[in-house]
Amino acid sequence: MLQMSSLVSELSQAGEEVLIITFDATTGYSHKLGTEKTLAFLKKRTDILSQLAAHLAGKGDEQTGLCSDTIVLQDKVKKMFNDKYCEATGISTCFYSAVQRGDVSVQGLPAGMQFKTPGSYGAKSCMAHLNSVESIKFVKRSTDQPTT
Repeated sequence: MLQMSSLVSELSQAGEEVLIITFDATTGYSHKLGTEKTLAFLKKRTDILSQLAAHLAGKGDEQTGLCSDTIVLQDKVKKMFNDKYCEATGISTCFYSAVQRGDVSVQGLPAGMQFKTPGSYGAKSCMAHLNSVESIKFVKRSTDQPTT
């Protein structure tokens, strides 16, 4: 847990909001680490922990309202974003806040689509992104370029 606490602290200092949840399916015990903002959100949304518990027990997809195909597609988009982000930055996890700040831009998204976290996309949007994998790329802003 100490290493996870250090990771939360390090990412928070880098301007990232962080939430880590560990869950023991046999006891139902969960442990939460995060920034003040994410823990406050989780405290208000107790349904999230119950959905996670149900999902880990094999009952979650019906309760979340998402079909498992959409979840699989969202995971594929997330992996693709992480891979493309790593190509541009050398960092293996896509920091969506870096894109929002303008430190990294995204090019080649499907027509009419905005860059969002993969969990925000439905199945059709995920498929559009996956079909555009060759054209999507992340570009790191050079330090001498101003943000827009």
